[in-house]
Amino acid sequence: MKKEKNRIRKNVLCNVGVVFLAALLFAGCGKEEPVVDKPQDYGVEEGEGTSETAGDEKKSDAGPAASSGESAKEVPDSEMTEKNENFLCGCDISTLIAEEKSGVVYYNEDGEKEDLCKILADHGVNLIRVRIWNDPYDKKGHGYGGGNCDVKNAIKIGKRATKYGMPVMIDFHYSDFWADPSKQMCPKAWEGMKIAEKADALYRYTMESLTEILDAGVDVSMVQVGNETTTGLSGETEWENIAKLMKAGSKAVREISEKYGKEIKVVIQFTNPENTESYDSYASELKKYEVDYDVFASSYYPYWHGTLENLKDVLKNVID
Repeated sequence: MKKEKNRIRKNVLCNVGVVFLAALLFAGCGKEEPVVDKPQDYGVEEGEGTSETAGDEKKSDAGPAASSGESAKEVPDSEMTEKNENFLCGCDISTLIAEEKSGVVYYNEDGEKEDLCKILADHGVNLIRVRIWNDPYDKKGHGYGGGNCDVKNAIKIGKRATKYGMPVMIDFHYSDFWADPSKQMCPKAWEGMKIAEKADALYRYTMESLTEILDAGVDVSMVQVGNETTTGLSGETEWENIAKLMKAGSKAVREISEKYGKEIKVVIQFTNPENTESYDSYASELKKYEVDYDVFASSYYPYWHGTLENLKDVLKNVID
């Protein structure tokens, strides 16, 4: 079994920030949630999650886009579909439910109100990413913002994506709010735990969450074990401990995959690909600690992370 896993070809996935439609998805941010007479009928239950507000957090996964000074060239839908047979054109829509509750409405090209998931599916998107925070609420039940992305939120979005034929990547941050290179905070419930106990908690949380998501009918094709784990994971900063947490998450995904008879890829994600030595180090540590994964993922924001040529060289080196 071990040899079989080692033969799995490691894929490289590039999360290009400018593709994540930040302007579109954050159209309702920066304002207090207005009173909406009736939520859009896209599978959102009226009255649920009333503590959610869009705009509590202005941070976006997408950084400033590099402008070439040229107008965008329109690509025919038929060409997009043909290309996407061998290419994942993904989009993170984790704030969708919060946006709709704040009054944001989406329209198709005919000027008709339509589910954003259908609009995306009709225009070549073939993978939806949804982030999950363990407990994005304070003691009074008020959400921290940014979409208050818990398991329930992921199920609502995931069911809609599945309805329109788009598989879902579940992005576990293993934190109660955003995890990125500047912060990898431990969830409230895991504070004070030693590494063995924390790894067990992460394993059980992953198992329980994925079971709930899959039982709800969401088509999960990938699971991201941590978000931009460049500087750590769930409060751990030493590679030995980071690897233990990653292996716990990966183990849960493998067991869920076997239980449901469904191929679900394990994704490990880093950022700052402009630094070749760092990426050499990440790949080396994953190999050293025998972390079981399928996809080596990289954030890539052109404003900060260098040229595409350099990105290609760095990722090719990871593959090698």
